[in-house]
Amino acid sequence: MHLAPAVVKVFIIIFNLLIGIMIFLAFMPLIPGNVNVDIPGQDSWTSSWQGSVMTVQAPLRVYNGGVYDFNQLSLELSVQDPNSGIVVAQDSSQPINIVAGRWTTVPLAFEVDVDLVPADALRAILFTDHEMTFSVGLQVKYVLDLISAQLHFEMNNSIGPLLSNFTFDPSTARMQTVPGGVDLVIPFHFSSSPLLQGQSVSVHGQMSNATATLSDLDTTVMVQQQTNTELRFRLSNQVALHLASSSDTLYFDITPSFHAAQFTEHYQYDWNPPGP
Repeated sequence: MHLAPAVVKVFIIIFNLLIGIMIFLAFMPLIPGNVNVDIPGQDSWTSSWQGSVMTVQAPLRVYNGGVYDFNQLSLELSVQDPNSGIVVAQDSSQPINIVAGRWTTVPLAFEVDVDLVPADALRAILFTDHEMTFSVGLQVKYVLDLISAQLHFEMNNSIGPLLSNFTFDPSTARMQTVPGGVDLVIPFHFSSSPLLQGQSVSVHGQMSNATATLSDLDTTVMVQQQTNTELRFRLSNQVALHLASSSDTLYFDITPSFHAAQFTEHYQYDWNPPGP
């Protein structure tokens, strides 16, 4: 059986096209042009909470510096504490198309269970500027979806402090008579990242002099962008009479805590009794 000349020509044309495509793909770079991934700072993140789980919306930005549009690009993100090696968050984005020559925002949401974050790492994120390792995996198709590629980026980004600018000034203390006794009242202020606003911070305080503990307090503070509250140390009758009539050196230990993380600040103040 012999094929018609026209059919043979069609097969030859198809075969040549396939050879041409194979040669084209063989010499084409994996991803032509520059591909950049930018992780914005935490001020552009938003969060919601369910128990100890924080869901963070982080708008990553991807730059396609090539000549071909990217189809079905997806990102996988993991956030790792470099000190412990523990991955505290991991998630992936929905596929999105990236136009050539432009920056495109890729919405990404990931969950962090703060109860699973090592206490040292959580303390560092809350109260200091802590560096975390962000690993970004990129999967993309281009040229009519004939080519697919995978890339991996790793960068260190700072997170925190989520709580900062703590202000506790014993020089502003005042004695106040309240139902059931006398309180020593001292203003307490701090700032918060938007990620923690609406959450609760526990505060433990202890007041002492050189010989004894004079008062303890435990209270819960609702976090706002700028939290302004007061810490009230309840005084026994004996302590109230002592402070109302005598000078003393007072020592304060103030310990804010959030889940497993806490830190303590120490203050000293030379107390003088209030004037008449």
